[in-house]
Amino acid sequence: METNSSIFFTGKSVNGNVYHDIVVDIISKTESIGLNVVALKSDMGPSNQSLWRKWNITAGRHCKLSNFLPHPLDDNRKLFVIPDVPHLFKNIKNMLVINKEIFISNKIQQLYNLPTNKICSNHIEDVIKYQEKLDFLLVPKLSEQDLMPNHFQKMKVGKSTNVINHDVYTALRFLSEELNKPEYLTTAWFINLVDRWFSLMTSRHPVLALSKLKPDIYEETIQFLNSFIDIMSDLEVGHKRMWKPSQTGSILATKSILDIQKIYLIDKGFKFLLTSRFTQDCPENLFSILRSKNIVPNALQVKNNLKLLSVSQYLKEVSTGSYEEDDRTFLSGFLDTLKTKPIENQFQNIQLPSETSEPEINFAMVS
Repeated sequence: METNSSIFFTGKSVNGNVYHDIVVDIISKTESIGLNVVALKSDMGPSNQSLWRKWNITAGRHCKLSNFLPHPLDDNRKLFVIPDVPHLFKNIKNMLVINKEIFISNKIQQLYNLPTNKICSNHIEDVIKYQEKLDFLLVPKLSEQDLMPNHFQKMKVGKSTNVINHDVYTALRFLSEELNKPEYLTTAWFINLVDRWFSLMTSRHPVLALSKLKPDIYEETIQFLNSFIDIMSDLEVGHKRMWKPSQTGSILATKSILDIQKIYLIDKGFKFLLTSRFTQDCPENLFSILRSKNIVPNALQVKNNLKLLSVSQYLKEVSTGSYEEDDRTFLSGFLDTLKTKPIENQFQNIQLPSETSEPEINFAMVS
């Protein structure tokens, strides 16, 4: 579901601790209408991280992983914290491009049979230079601009998927053999790792969703996500071998999804879990629409535009938006489903996207 519950204006900097009472109030009102809040999602802005510290939400190389807090309305429940995965995906790509190199330990190198312990963005630049002389490009969407984005381009998920995708992975493997440069294989391994993680953490269809319908695939997927946490905990970034916030965020997000899937797939018996439902695509697309007329709107412009958008249910996809189009229903439609009886075995025969019929949509006029 998607809805705008509230909006708060702040100064250029704010102590995230003030969010605590606001968040608890929103959770209380949400649960009062029959909805259960299981997680909080946000980007990794300084004020949000300040709130996490207040809640003892942590992840690091030398500290205990803590990804939840007691539910404010029920001590027997957990409230999970999920850093927004598309934000993290962009940050991981920028972490590699800006710092030029990332190091893995000898343990990880030997475990995955890698030729070197260094992941290097220069290898991706070599792909760009190599394909300049080709009639058919190895990676058609990859360009130098993707490795040197401006401030607003850094906000676009599409710019990051141009760098981290299966085509770049296969191109690096091809050049490793073609140019006799085995060091490309370690970078290719990392690109493939992050690409698969992003696909699993933003699934929009049962084919990629977490599901126990096929136990072998489910177990392998869970094992992969757990290994991703181990790898991100092991990375050392740049020549100073630093720990970066994107490592903290990706570990927290992955751990929270692993915990949440147990609740829905094992405890509640759901057939599958679409992990895209735990991203910020909905508000980020809203922000893209708000910025369509004013790239940097002031508080009054945001307030007025938000009123118009909320009333008109502005659903048109923005071609220049930073995130993928959100495909969830509106809150009003979701509440109607609470009154309907469950349909037995409705997910026994899951259809592929090409087999799914086009849904009928009825628009209601609001006066």
